[in-house]
Amino acid sequence: GYSCVIKTSWRLADDGNLALPSTFGGKFVVDRDTGRTLGAIKNYNNTAYGDFQPKVIDRGNHEQYFKALTIYGSHNPSIDVLVVQEFADSKLKPFLFTHNGEVTTGVCENI
Repeated sequence: GYSCVIKTSWRLADDGNLALPSTFGGKFVVDRDTGRTLGAIKNYNNTAYGDFQPKVIDRGNHEQYFKALTIYGSHNPSIDVLVVQEFADSKLKPFLFTHNGEVTTGVCENI
């Protein structure tokens, strides 16, 4: 899995630019087998509307990003995307997470 630290978050502004929101920081972990995250970022939900779990699209390697996708709902769906730059040369792997017009970035470390 990964242990991750959030560095910055942006939200999509009305003018099409990315604007900084009022919250920063936080930590979360990623299960690389299931794609599930726990902590400051959570990409799954089990509610009366359904059991929405991420799907690992690519486990990543020396050339590819780790990629996990979560689709919530079917009538009015919402999508989460998590990518981790597994091929980064350092032990800290940059990540990007998107959810409902918000983009969060930071670094992850293999655990």
